[in-house]
Amino acid sequence: MSYAVPADLQSRYPQARLAEVSDPTGMAVQDDKLETALADATAEMDGYLGRRYSLPLESGGASIPPVLQRLCCDIAIYRLMALLPKEAVADARRRYDDALAWLEDLVGGRIQLADLAGRELTAGPSVRIAATSAPRVFNDLGDFR
Repeated sequence: MSYAVPADLQSRYPQARLAEVSDPTGMAVQDDKLETALADATAEMDGYLGRRYSLPLESGGASIPPVLQRLCCDIAIYRLMALLPKEAVADARRRYDDALAWLEDLVGGRIQLADLAGRELTAGPSVRIAATSAPRVFNDLGDFR
């Protein structure tokens, strides 16, 4: 499941911009292109979040924190805008860099998601394993002792 849906992108960005990045003709918003970009953004975010939280986040009846929805939209729009001329990408790139920096701060423990308290991954107890065996029955030449 994606952290955001096309309607989330549509509530954050102008229709004209979404049509520009999702339709080669720039005439209409193509929801399937938005869904693909959001799924890609979710996968990228999971690469960060999985270092600290059990995935998927929506399991166990937990809801997705709204900040992750916004970050997913920012990453998806950047990925879509990367196909446009360079001048149009600057703001999207800044938002993308901000989203990744925020995720790094989250994973590094400098900030935390209150909505996911208690869902952090925990390191298990350190276990040391040692093995012992009976003396060898054969020597290095294969002869029976």
